[in-house]
Order: sequence, then structure tokens, then C-alpha cells
Amino acid sequence: MIIKTFLQKPAIKQFIRFSLVGAFNTVLYYSVYLLLNRIFSLHYLLAILISFSISVTSSFILNKNWTFKNKDRHVNRQYIKFWIMALCGLGFNEGIVFLLVEYFGLYDLLAMAFAIVVVLFWNFFMGKYWVFKTAKDEPEKVEEVTINNL
Repeated sequence: MIIKTFLQKPAIKQFIRFSLVGAFNTVLYYSVYLLLNRIFSLHYLLAILISFSISVTSSFILNKNWTFKNKDRHVNRQYIKFWIMALCGLGFNEGIVFLLVEYFGLYDLLAMAFAIVVVLFWNFFMGKYWVFKTAKDEPEKVEEVTINNL
């Protein structure tokens, strides 16, 4: 009962959907990479760039339409914001892994797992409150009380 109530909260549903979209796009990323690099013999760096671009675009479409059910017509602006969010997330991922491996001596795969969790939350909150922000995501505005409006 408690779990069912918890899972009914809109933000929790969105976070679960966001995570599923992320898992799907991870599989898409590696599939496209393997196809381009192993089958079509494309250089691995170019294959990574194309795979990343396809998975970010797929993630944008799925998160806009399924995760956040966003109807905003400023798609180009949202797409640019989504790319900024994704590139920042990539930078955070790299930075976290570097710090944990180089300065704390953590095993690289463990550092990557930790970074994935941190970046997952970063991307979710940036997606919800910046890229796909809606009026209902805005905090309630409290009317300022002044002598003039008493």
C-alpha cells in the first residue's frame, strides 16, 4: 500500500520513466556504436560521436513525449537545452570518475557506477525543471503584502 502510494506520485513516475528511457538509450548507444564500428568499420571516435548524437536525440524525443508529456511548442529551444544538459552531464560524469580514480584510488568501474547515479539525478532535475519546465513546476507565487495593497 505504501509503495503503491509512493509510486503514484507524478515526480516518482517521471523519474522511473526517465530511468527507463536512459536504459533504452544506453542500449541504443552501444548498438549503434557496434554497428558503425564493427560492421561498417567506421573509426571508433566517429562512431562514438554519431552514437552519442542518436541516443541524445532519442532521449529528447522519448523524455519530451513520454516521461514529461510536454506539449511546449518551442521544440528547438528545448532541444538545445537538452543538448546542453546532456553535455554537462557527460562532463560531470568524466569529472567525477577522474576525481574518484585519480585522487581517491577508487576502482574505475565502481567510480563509473557512482557517477552514473549522480548524473542520473542531475539530468532528471535539469530535464524536469529547466528543459521541460511547465507552469505547474513553478513554485507557488506568494503575493507580496505592502501598505498599498492592504
